[in-house]
Amino acid sequence: MYFIFFPLGHADEYYAKYFAEDDFYGEGERLSKTQVRAVRLQITSVAILSMFISAIVTPAVVGLIAATYLTSTLFWDFLAILFILKTSLLIYSLYEIRFTSIGRSVTNIIVVGILYIAYLAVALRILDRSFSWATEHILDSDFWGALQRIADAIIFGTFLPYLVFLLISGAAAYLLADPTVRARVSADDETEAS
Repeated sequence: MYFIFFPLGHADEYYAKYFAEDDFYGEGERLSKTQVRAVRLQITSVAILSMFISAIVTPAVVGLIAATYLTSTLFWDFLAILFILKTSLLIYSLYEIRFTSIGRSVTNIIVVGILYIAYLAVALRILDRSFSWATEHILDSDFWGALQRIADAIIFGTFLPYLVFLLISGAAAYLLADPTVRARVSADDETEAS
């Protein structure tokens, strides 16, 4: 159900439990307050890891690989197509959240929208930077020289802004798993059952 909340889609099971919408297993309704807090932290942890992989690692690797196969012109064409595709998918996902329990809140829709924009900006920037960096530094090196330059870039490069981005996305996931929403969903379910 929560697959539309990129990058939180990997936390579907946790969201379903947290909001007591796991009809198949029915575990969410029986969670204690301690277990609810634990599930909320799992949601946040998965969101941070998922954002790290999808917004930083994957674009960096794709940029490095693209530098070995694509000309600069083809790479920019690829970026334009990727931007159009990803923007379309993110807009569709943002449109769809109004059909979920946590999508009812305007604040949550705004938070998810900002997260989508930030994700797209960060992913495209890292893709561009890794392509440019690889074109400039790696293609003229041997394999070990290339690995050394990659390690230097990771260790000594400007990694701090991306770390801050990950922490902000984790805070957004924590905000989206608001305990008042869980209580409201439970109350709605009880009203529907009667």
